[in-house]
Amino acid sequence: MASSNKNYMLVSVWYTSTNLDELTSLACHGDRLEFDRGVYKHWAVYVGLQDLPDAHSGRKRRVHSVVHRTNNTVGSAAMVSKEKYGTGDIDIESLEEVCASSRVRINNSHEGLGCLPSAEVVQRVLD
Repeated sequence: MASSNKNYMLVSVWYTSTNLDELTSLACHGDRLEFDRGVYKHWAVYVGLQDLPDAHSGRKRRVHSVVHRTNNTVGSAAMVSKEKYGTGDIDIESLEEVCASSRVRINNSHEGLGCLPSAEVVQRVLD
């Protein structure tokens, strides 16, 4: 069954922090974003423009945002054990901060393979 997401099954080209505006013009709520960290891939869900506190001033600003699992411990051992031991938090952060120096692309290639519909993913995240 096809998703209501216009990006159903889309795998985009890679983007960097210098052209995130091109990515955000294409991205839809619920798109799965794949970040290339070199030795591993990091995944997030795009949730559009959200009011988030600025890291420096603390004032809220409207930014393109993602929800992703973050590691709340330090070191490679923690990274390896994240899934096994359930460590890490689910956070909403700006796309720009999560991207940093990584490449990022929309990768919805797993839709329809046991993934929740995009709208349901976003609703669960923002509730």
